[in-house]
Amino acid sequence: MIKTSGIVLSGIKFKESSKILTVYTRELGKIKVLGQGVMKPKSKGIASTEVFAHSEFDLKRGKSFYYINGVYLIDSYHNLRNRMDTLFLGFYILELMDKTIPEEEHNPILFDLLNKALLAIKNGEDPLLIVVAFQLKFVSFMGYRPLLNECSACGKKYSTIWRFSPTKGGVFCEDCYTSGATTITEEQREILTQMLLSPFDKLLNLNITKDNLWKTYNLMLEYISYNLDIRELKSQVMINNGITTDKHIT
Repeated sequence: MIKTSGIVLSGIKFKESSKILTVYTRELGKIKVLGQGVMKPKSKGIASTEVFAHSEFDLKRGKSFYYINGVYLIDSYHNLRNRMDTLFLGFYILELMDKTIPEEEHNPILFDLLNKALLAIKNGEDPLLIVVAFQLKFVSFMGYRPLLNECSACGKKYSTIWRFSPTKGGVFCEDCYTSGATTITEEQREILTQMLLSPFDKLLNLNITKDNLWKTYNLMLEYISYNLDIRELKSQVMINNGITTDKHIT
């Protein structure tokens, strides 16, 4: 029997009352888990196997799946479903991990990053702020940390205008031209740097405007898409269609 803590990234119905789950675990990495009978009305595993749920699993390994022998809910993160922005941005975090991480690669740092991000959103911190910080930290842990504290070409540390290049992995000063780069201000470059280095519980001290948050979100979206070779995510379509103005973000 294998015991592991895991967060449910996705799930699909299997037969009448079972589900096949994708779970990111602290001990095993991303795995496929078959929850037999967990959709039955009286099943104790219903809440523990919902998307977002952080649970303790007792698993048995099979040929194609891990099988649930027992599951115990730690945190449902259910309040992420109460608002459009927390729901869609939360789905984005889960889908990003689901689509980019190979199965069964043990990485407790990524598990802790995911859990801390969901916990911060649950505790009422700005979900967009948390997601942008997650993007930066996640892509860095995946081996693609952008160079932000100096020009990628000449090493210059100060510039009125910067350009961020998703294909070349960093910023370029006003004196160094690179094609396909997006112009950003010194303030936006500093925001990226601080968000990368700050723990989630310190992000509120940064006082970032919504315009700058969306700017950095889209920069990281392009950067992650290029470096991790992913197409548009379903959650990104939901964000584009459902969170387009500040009236949805409080």
